[in-house]
Amino acid sequence: ENCLTRPHVHSLPAAIDWLCVHVNKEHLPPDLTLDENSGPAAAAKAKKEATAAAAANMARGKAQEKVEKLTNAEAAIAAIDRSKDHRWTGKSPVDQLRDWCKDKKNNYNKPLFEKMASKPGDGSKVRWLCAMSLPNARKADREEFTLDEAFEDAEEAKDSVATLVLWKKIGTTRPYYRQLPPLYRDIWLQWMIQREQEELCDDSKTKEAAKAFLQKMLDTETR
Repeated sequence: ENCLTRPHVHSLPAAIDWLCVHVNKEHLPPDLTLDENSGPAAAAKAKKEATAAAAANMARGKAQEKVEKLTNAEAAIAAIDRSKDHRWTGKSPVDQLRDWCKDKKNNYNKPLFEKMASKPGDGSKVRWLCAMSLPNARKADREEFTLDEAFEDAEEAKDSVATLVLWKKIGTTRPYYRQLPPLYRDIWLQWMIQREQEELCDDSKTKEAAKAFLQKMLDTETR
C-alpha cells in the first residue's frame, strides 16, 4: 500500500513494477512477476539497454579510429622511396636533434654521442648512445638513449639513436617524420604502428573491465 502513494504509481500493476525494480527479488513473493513491457521496469530496462549500446558504439568508434591510424602509417611506409636515400639533401637526424636542442622552447644542452661496448655477435658493427641533459644538470641526471641494435658504421648508429631521441621527445604530436631521410622516416612510422598496436591491445584488455563497471553502475541505479 505504501508504494501506491509514490509519485507515478497509481495502480496495482504499476506498484508491482515498482517493487520488482526497487526491491531485491529474494524479498519478494515468488508469484510476484514483473511486467517487462510497461511501467518503470520497462523504462529501466530500456535505459540500461540504451546505455550499453552507446558504450559499445563508443568503443567501436575508438577502435576504428586507431585502426585507421595504423592503416595510414602503413600506407606512408609503403610510399617511402628508399632509393633516394643516397640523394638526401636535407638535414640528418643528428643535425635535426641538435637544432631541436638549441631551440629556446626546449632548452637542452648539445646532445652527446658516445660509442658503446660491442656485444657478442656484433662483429664489425657498432653501437652508440645519445646523452641528453638540461643546462647546469649533473652528469648523473642526464638521460641516455640506446637502441638494441648494432649498425654498420658510426654515422648510421648516431642517426638512428638521434631518431629515437626525437621520437621520445616529440612523439606523434605532429608529423615530424616528414622531415627525416626516408630510412629514418620508415623507422619512425614503424614505432608509430607499434604504439598504436599496443594501445589497441591495452584497450581490449580494459574493455571487459570497463563494461563490467558500467553494468554494475546501471544495476545500482535501477535498484
